[in-house]
Amino acid sequence: MMVDIFSQIKKDALGFGGRFSAWWWLGIPLFVALISYGPLLFLRCGLLPVAGEACWRMFSVGQLVFDVHAYLEFIGGILSHSNGIHIRWIGGLIRGLRVLFPGISVVETWLVLRVVSGVLSWWMLSWTLSFLTNRPLVQRRFAATVLWIAVFLPLGFRPGVFSWFLPFGLAMLVGCIQAESTLRASRVARAVIWSLFAVLCSSIYSWFLVFALIWIGVTWGAWFGVRRGVSALWALATFLAILGSIALVFFAPERVSVTLQTYMRNSVEFTRMAQLSVMLMAAVCWGILYAFILPFIQQDEDRDAGQYLIYAWIVTIAGWCSNVATSIYIQNDHFRIFTLLLSWASAFVLFTREAVVIRLRWQRVIVYGIGFVSLGMVLRILAGPYILDRDQLNVIHLFVWVSLLLSSYRVLGLPALFVRPFIRRVAIVAITCGIGFVPYVVMFQQEAGRLSILRTYDPMIAWIQREIPARETVCANPAISEDVGAFSGHSIFFTLQNTYSSGSDRDIYERLSALASLTDASVSSTRNAWTEWLTSRGTTCQQFSLYRKTIFSRMDAKTFDRISGCPRDRMDAETNFVRGLSRAYGIRDDRAMELCPWVVIERSSAEAWSLPGPYQRRYQDGRFEIYEAVLPF
Repeated sequence: MMVDIFSQIKKDALGFGGRFSAWWWLGIPLFVALISYGPLLFLRCGLLPVAGEACWRMFSVGQLVFDVHAYLEFIGGILSHSNGIHIRWIGGLIRGLRVLFPGISVVETWLVLRVVSGVLSWWMLSWTLSFLTNRPLVQRRFAATVLWIAVFLPLGFRPGVFSWFLPFGLAMLVGCIQAESTLRASRVARAVIWSLFAVLCSSIYSWFLVFALIWIGVTWGAWFGVRRGVSALWALATFLAILGSIALVFFAPERVSVTLQTYMRNSVEFTRMAQLSVMLMAAVCWGILYAFILPFIQQDEDRDAGQYLIYAWIVTIAGWCSNVATSIYIQNDHFRIFTLLLSWASAFVLFTREAVVIRLRWQRVIVYGIGFVSLGMVLRILAGPYILDRDQLNVIHLFVWVSLLLSSYRVLGLPALFVRPFIRRVAIVAITCGIGFVPYVVMFQQEAGRLSILRTYDPMIAWIQREIPARETVCANPAISEDVGAFSGHSIFFTLQNTYSSGSDRDIYERLSALASLTDASVSSTRNAWTEWLTSRGTTCQQFSLYRKTIFSRMDAKTFDRISGCPRDRMDAETNFVRGLSRAYGIRDDRAMELCPWVVIERSSAEAWSLPGPYQRRYQDGRFEIYEAVLPF
């Protein structure tokens, strides 16, 4: 059965023949490797080479795209066997690279993984389309290339949803579509397998899992309700929910408490308000557009594709607004990835079939409105000015709104902008390169500006990796802690990774208190960094500002904070806690030396540190000093 179920993978999606086959299977890996390593090699070996140094070795890198340093810390945690939360599922691959290449650095590991995930994503984009439509293989590959170059070329350097997780998200979409299709055909066994496939692929990423569970749950719930009765369905769901809650509280109460604190440190709060977003607006517009054109589609295959896309858009909208149903706020702007993928697939289905023209006047008025809104959003993004305002996610917004604008134009039946196919293809390529290559070039311009600073880290990082045991914690001042954590592979306190650790809030406060006895928390930069680090989890306080200014403008602040999930009281308490640490400066505490057996100090901020006698200097260069605590026990 399994061979039969997945036979379409070989037959339709991954055909080795046809035009450009060699380019597809050989050219893509070479291209992805070139654009990943090439610019960095040019900057290090051509722009700023260092005499006597192997310039092709990479121990440091700038924040090319947001969150890069956070994920570098996770990679380093796996390499040092100290931590690796969020990416343990690829821990074997990361450790395998260290076995094959014993001297591989954290940055080099990240670049290798970037190549692997980039190649897989490019190939799987075409594979995903094969489950929606039987368009020719060349068209599907061309569409995959358009999306990859426009969006994943620059954003793939962020080793998260736009890179490592993406192949699993695409596989999850295929599983959801196939589960729906096979259950319609009353092939229950196959539907079960595809459902499990979708849930398994989505289990590595919370927002993938939410999407899969909504789709699979509604699909099976509807089928079960029709076959067995709606009352039986609700009874079963209620029983399982109660049983699961009791099991969690009874068997692991402390683990539940610590887990909740970990989530709350990362802006998971209780709320009853929907997040408003331009991407949510785009999802609604796409859903309306496909609802209008679906009755006019005559071919069965295209009609099925249209229905699946409508289902997917409804699930995406539900995901954006899931906090209304659950009363738990999650950073649901991560559903941008589904808005992006579905915009791309929806535009592909529309533009590779005979034009469907909407005739009803009231529907045309609404579609004209969608077109004007899309045009306004495109102009607004380009006036930003696009990527120069350092918001790399503009590539997603621009691609989504351009796709929606052109699709609206098409279903209105307006005169074609590019009549000749060759001119149309050239225009698509030009738009694609304009969206993707501009931020790609800007990223490396910014990298070049930081390169001379980054190279000063290399000797210190090499010493840490050589002399400090992997499992020992290193402390550093806020200005350099993220960089040291990202490049060294050691657990650095304090960095963003600490908020993701499974420890309790008490553990975090104890560490801060201990570190405050070594460094002066009254120095504004240190105090502000600690305050921001603790209170940055209050994302909900900023997400609902539009509500506060409009609908709830007359509501008192405490009531609004309570229903919106803003942890104002806790944030105020944490701010006061940091202020109190200023008075603790100068206390000699053995616990501090135990928690910080190694301390990295940037010489320009050395006056903020007051290390006790048992600390001895082990390393010094023009910028950094490293001290070791020599404990009496």
